[in-house]
Amino acid sequence: MAARPYTYLDLADWEDPGDARASRNWLEETIMLVDYRRTRLSELSRTAVDCFGDGAATGEYRHFVPWSWMVRRIAETVTTTDMTGADTVDWLRARMRGLGIADLGALDPRADRTAFDTWFSWTVDQLCDWPRNVYRWPLSTGHAGGTALDLPLDLPGGPIVPTALKMRLLDARRSLITWLDVPSTV
Repeated sequence: MAARPYTYLDLADWEDPGDARASRNWLEETIMLVDYRRTRLSELSRTAVDCFGDGAATGEYRHFVPWSWMVRRIAETVTTTDMTGADTVDWLRARMRGLGIADLGALDPRADRTAFDTWFSWTVDQLCDWPRNVYRWPLSTGHAGGTALDLPLDLPGGPIVPTALKMRLLDARRSLITWLDVPSTV
């Protein structure tokens, strides 16, 4: 499959104009496949993480709840629950509101198919790179290939992980369990 500039969504019957049963309104079609292309953590997200002031000024930006858990949960939800394009817009907007994320996209996802695909991609980026779940610290457990929480670790002979950072990450995890139904156990 050729690289795409944004997420590709395969909609039921969308590409079969000869099927008399196929809906000509793509918002009424169910989503069959999500081919998400991960993007780099945005500068806006990095700045928001740094503004919390509870991490280190150096080190990698890390996702406490693995990014892969979140994107997998979003993709599974929209492809296994018979969501239409319109349902998906409503569902994703509710997740964003629940997590306190503003829809910064300048696109109306209901305008046309390209706007929908692009808005979907941007929205998944915003949800998966939610700054409350991202931290900056020089040492961590690692996410074990996306199979475990990535815990910040005390530095040997150096600073310990601030309590404020631990509390923010635990609160973010609780919110992600509620709003994205990410796994609650490891």
